[in-house]
Amino acid sequence: MISFIGTLAIACGAVCALLGLGAVGGDDRATPSQRNDGGVGGDSDGTPANSLGASSIAKRSDETAAANLNSGGQPSEWSHDFGVVPPGAVVSWGFPVRNSSDFTWTIDKVDVLCRCTVAGVSCPEIAPGAKETVSIELDCGEEVADIVKSAVVQFEEAGAPPVRLLFKASVRPAMTPSVREVSFGGLAPGDTVEQAIALENYSGAEWRDLSVERCPPWADVAIVPYRGPKRDPANSSAATAGGDAPVPTVPRQTWQAVVRFTGKDAGEGYHHGSVVLRADTGDRCEVYLAVHIEARVRVIPEKLVFGPARRGESCVRVARVIVQKRAGVTEIKARGAANCLSVATRRVNEQVWELKASLLVPGDGKLPDGEIAISFPATQLPDVTLPYSFFNASTIR
Repeated sequence: MISFIGTLAIACGAVCALLGLGAVGGDDRATPSQRNDGGVGGDSDGTPANSLGASSIAKRSDETAAANLNSGGQPSEWSHDFGVVPPGAVVSWGFPVRNSSDFTWTIDKVDVLCRCTVAGVSCPEIAPGAKETVSIELDCGEEVADIVKSAVVQFEEAGAPPVRLLFKASVRPAMTPSVREVSFGGLAPGDTVEQAIALENYSGAEWRDLSVERCPPWADVAIVPYRGPKRDPANSSAATAGGDAPVPTVPRQTWQAVVRFTGKDAGEGYHHGSVVLRADTGDRCEVYLAVHIEARVRVIPEKLVFGPARRGESCVRVARVIVQKRAGVTEIKARGAANCLSVATRRVNEQVWELKASLLVPGDGKLPDGEIAISFPATQLPDVTLPYSFFNASTIR
């Protein structure tokens, strides 16, 4: 019994020693990215990432790192953060793949999930104890986006475990607005509204001044200089491979532009335009604006047509009157020009009223065209008219 327990203890010790040897941290191995601030590079302990998302990569304990090793001591995942890159950038990174087994590994293929990613290998065969590099090239495209991609290294040998490569990049132009388009929605004549837009500086220089290069006549822009603590991009970045200059992972500065709709020279209907903002360094951006100036009063349809109808018959047509928000309409008066035309009103909701026009065709068949006069007592809304017409008398039998 004692011999059995001793044997079991020795076996447990061997397992623990194996886990200890499996920890990543050799000098000949590249360090995966593990920064909480999304920087490029890795920690000194060489802990490989377990997952990579749009949010920052969480730092993991040694126990979790050990669980992420495959049976050969090679991390099953490597990750890299390219940081902030300009639109159109094509970036690359070499991931180390080390063979910790006692037999040669042969790279069969590198599976990539999109056409924007290209993979290459320094040598398809990895001898026991050797290390080869799998290079990933990422075309980041022109759109502002947070890119998260992956690739999987597959081997021909059944005992060689696959390795997953994770990488991400944030595509940002030098001047990046928090929104690319501002829609002020539906407004009544005389309404004013504003929206603040953050302007982030991802360039290599400080902005000392921002100006408005272009603005529609019905809007204006106020620039608010950056008031917060100065950020040192070197403290918010990590060095790239080979000791290159650090890449920014947070904006160097954040300014603010307050865009205000004034309504100047803007009539009823839809209006579109754009604001172009420019820094003293030459960095610029464009923000598109859209607004709908609602009519104070709209009548649908724009004209009522009665007939055909027989003499003495009643012909009914319905219209709707739409008033602007907050107009405070509690009553509508409507009256037809002809004695044979009566109009009843009914409130549908705060903005919509229904008009029901009933025509009693007279016996003489004389039905002149006319208008229904509509007014809004105790409001500032203008009076409007709704035209109506009849088929001529010869069509009435």
